[in-house]
Amino acid sequence: MGRDPDLSTSRREFLETSTAAALGGVLASGMRASASPSAISDGDTLSIGLIGCGGRGTGAAIQALKADKNTAVTALGDIFPDRLEQSRELLRKQSPDRAKVSKDRCFLGFDAYQKVIDSGVDVVLLATPPAFRPLHLKAAVQAGKHSFAECIAAVDAPGIRSFLSTAELATKRNVGIVSGFCWRYNAAARAVAEQIRMGAIGEIRAIYATYYRESFTQKYGGQRQPGWTDLEWQLRDWADFLWLGGDLNIGLSGGHSVDKMSWWMDDVMPIKAVATGGRQFSWRGEYLRPLPGHLRIRQWRSRVLGGAVAGWLLPGERRLYPRLPGDLHPRPATRTGNQRGESLALQRPDQ
Repeated sequence: MGRDPDLSTSRREFLETSTAAALGGVLASGMRASASPSAISDGDTLSIGLIGCGGRGTGAAIQALKADKNTAVTALGDIFPDRLEQSRELLRKQSPDRAKVSKDRCFLGFDAYQKVIDSGVDVVLLATPPAFRPLHLKAAVQAGKHSFAECIAAVDAPGIRSFLSTAELATKRNVGIVSGFCWRYNAAARAVAEQIRMGAIGEIRAIYATYYRESFTQKYGGQRQPGWTDLEWQLRDWADFLWLGGDLNIGLSGGHSVDKMSWWMDDVMPIKAVATGGRQFSWRGEYLRPLPGHLRIRQWRSRVLGGAVAGWLLPGERRLYPRLPGDLHPRPATRTGNQRGESLALQRPDQ
């Protein structure tokens, strides 16, 4: 059958007149949006600008290219030349026809984010250390750009308030923002959420979530190089500095769990939340992080309680502790989780 010409629209028009979160989810996670592909013209390419050319940013750009053949990375921005060039080369190898970023569209410095935004891109991927996220998101939304904002949203209360304010502005301007909390785009997690809403386990009574992973010091850490200033050292090893990362164990590891808990509670905010934290050392006596192990308890309506636990493991160690029971089940469901030690459980109060 031929396509109805009235249903055909350009990709930019689709962005402007639809829920951009769906398309943003496509770009961020490699999944196709639920909108009919026939509603999008195949002839219009969306240009993507990457702000923050480290591993996560480069990975997000690669996922965006894989998600849709009509995307192209056209601008890069970072503080460090070596990071930008590494990202540029990797993107070029992955997709030589759609990641041809010329030198004049590679921007360096603390103002590189604005130059990427102003370069004519349709979508920006925000993947710098979280301390810069509120500033970058605000600039993108003010410029009318759709954004993928990697978690964490911010590292302090002023940053969170700025992020929320920008989200309100984005709604008014019909500009899409997609968070890096990726499980809402995971097919298996969405299927579980649907089963819960259909009453498969009865009424939710309690939620227990864990997220254990290797220390980010193992990933981002390393010896300070001669000639590095204090600022360069901290920016390169940002995960170990609270002013830049906000403690990734709390915001990222625990954040993924809390986001899933909120999602499966239909995004109704809890009426109360308390938390504890602690210190942790490796078996060699090395200090890992200031708040590596923590527990958060949240209370929802009808006395539904939720607990989220996150912490660091020694290299190679894995722990999975999920259950999915409810009113209709006398025993916890089969435990499930991923290889990084992330899990989620729903449980009756008498268990």
